[in-house]
Amino acid sequence: MPDYSEDTPEANDRHEAEWTAKATQFCQTNSNPEELHLFAQNVNWDFSTANLLDIVRNPSCDFGTAKMILRMSGLEYYQTFETYSDVDPVNKDGWTFIFTLLDIVKAKTFKTSNIQFDAEANFFGPCNLPEAKWKIPDEFC
Repeated sequence: MPDYSEDTPEANDRHEAEWTAKATQFCQTNSNPEELHLFAQNVNWDFSTANLLDIVRNPSCDFGTAKMILRMSGLEYYQTFETYSDVDPVNKDGWTFIFTLLDIVKAKTFKTSNIQFDAEANFFGPCNLPEAKWKIPDEFC
């Protein structure tokens, strides 16, 4: 077990690198769809979205998990922009994440679709508002 008692910038960087490596391995190799879903549901998006893409690429990812990740990504905000160049510089990574995620999900055949994600029950509104500049395919809404 790592020793977290040392509180220095170097130790913090080392611990972060250890956590990142373990999280990456988990997201890429875990074969339990429910564990992948729980990780995606609870991960801190401010840390990194790379793990979320790893989960969606994972052959064991359930379609419901991919749908949840997509809906949690801030679609409503990004649908107000027509192109990447219209997005504020601070939010361009989010735009790239969403379109990378959509590309993965559209190209993938999911082995399972057993995990339910009810967007409305999780306080998400409709994913294709009338003012949206681009649309999400209905199967992801």
